[in-house]
Amino acid sequence: MKEKNKSLPESDISEWKWSWRDEYMKWMAAFAITDGGSINIGVNDDGYVVGLNDYRALLESLPSKFRDRLRITPKVKLHYATERGTNIRYPDGVPLNIAEKDINKYVCGTFVAVTKRQKEKLRKWEEENPVCQDDDGRYYYLEIEVPHYGHLVTYDGKAYTRSGSTLQMLEGQDLEMAVNRIQARSRDSFYVNKIYPVLSVSDLRKDLIDRARKMAIAKKPDHEWATMDDEEMLRSCGLILTDLETGKRGITLAAILLFGDDNLIMSACYQHKTDAIVRIIDTDRYDDRDIIITNLIESYDRLMAFGKRHLNDRFVLNETGHGLESIQSVSARDKILREIVGNMLMHRDFSSGYVAKMVIEREKVEIINANQPHGFGTLDINNFDTYQKNPAISKVFREIGLADELGSGMRNSYKYTRLYSGGEPAFIEDGDLFRIIIPLSTSATVGAGPIINIENKNAKNTTVNGIVIKQDKRTIEEVINFCIEPRGSLEIMELLGIKSRDYFRRSILNPMMKARLLKFTIPDMPRSPDQKYIKV
Repeated sequence: MKEKNKSLPESDISEWKWSWRDEYMKWMAAFAITDGGSINIGVNDDGYVVGLNDYRALLESLPSKFRDRLRITPKVKLHYATERGTNIRYPDGVPLNIAEKDINKYVCGTFVAVTKRQKEKLRKWEEENPVCQDDDGRYYYLEIEVPHYGHLVTYDGKAYTRSGSTLQMLEGQDLEMAVNRIQARSRDSFYVNKIYPVLSVSDLRKDLIDRARKMAIAKKPDHEWATMDDEEMLRSCGLILTDLETGKRGITLAAILLFGDDNLIMSACYQHKTDAIVRIIDTDRYDDRDIIITNLIESYDRLMAFGKRHLNDRFVLNETGHGLESIQSVSARDKILREIVGNMLMHRDFSSGYVAKMVIEREKVEIINANQPHGFGTLDINNFDTYQKNPAISKVFREIGLADELGSGMRNSYKYTRLYSGGEPAFIEDGDLFRIIIPLSTSATVGAGPIINIENKNAKNTTVNGIVIKQDKRTIEEVINFCIEPRGSLEIMELLGIKSRDYFRRSILNPMMKARLLKFTIPDMPRSPDQKYIKV
């Protein structure tokens, strides 16, 4: 995998020798024990080529420095750009799935002008970033390609790893986990196949094993698990293995994650955590949150319940065959949640300390998960390869009906997202993170999130967060739903049957604004004749 995580914009070789050398050596050590990556010198952090004055000396000296300090030999390649402001990260324009507020960081060298403000930011960047042009008119930069190594790579006796876009030093239990992961990969194995010889099936939760058996039989009445005892059932899924080097047998980390109690899971995989967040009303913090630290089966239940609680249901017609009898009404919301929640739990890189997240916002649901990547960028539904991540966990999820065959989740997500919101999901390998973005239509989150502490005082007054509104709760909710689309004050007055503009503003509109139930569409001009109001 190639990824530009860090860049060295300074053109003076002395900067490489001193202030930047340590940081980049650490990043290269981290790349070497994860999945590889690349570093560019002469390119700033936004992807713009700024060039190098002394690229020839660096090209000659860097390979020996890497051998001496890291004991590795990455490739050092020389590249150049012919135009000022060339961007190597996104040469074809602004990438998909980038929020408009972040688009300035991702404009390409030719610059796709979206607003005057963005044009101004590009002009300011050109003024503040001196570019080093060689005598031949080119802007040279170096690319250092670091492959994955099958052994621990250290810098100054310390090991490092990356989590998203941050660098972390490994020590203690984190270092032991990294070594185990490297050894597993060198044996073409999986981290969750780590064996615990001191533990047995009796250390797992029997109620969960019995539940999984019942779920499998409910899906397939003649399922083989029906006649197996607990140990046979786990062995059939690869959850009890023998270490070929020591000959010791025991349950695996995958078995613990699926069927262990919370204390056992924390002992074996302390970094296991899932964070479910809703940001619809309070976008700075959150409206609701569930921090989930438990087994994968009950984690699935809680994530599904969380998503159903905060996303509106929408039934759609699903054609399963030919003829009228094959057309069924299904919940597109539940179908989508099943795929993305299952993916989140089955294919996680459990050796990573990154906290997996499901974030529900007004315009999207985003899943962010630690990942062992096989590529970089957005996956193409028409051309993508499937890879096993945690086969034992995936097998159990398939047997109990929480997932289907490998690769079907992506296709189902496309199918039901189109029916649910009219958009298309995005599956993105972003370095050592994997993101799923499900776009939402307005109807998906109307009324979602908690109603803000509305308490009925009497038939005519309602208190919202300490603000008194002279309408009953039902009428207030009617106004909120009416203002999903921008509405003028006269439109709202007509809805309520109120003729006094002064009474409407003093007793209803202004209190609803103070309670953050409605907001201006033109906040900078409160008295604009075009001013309207929309649900927060």
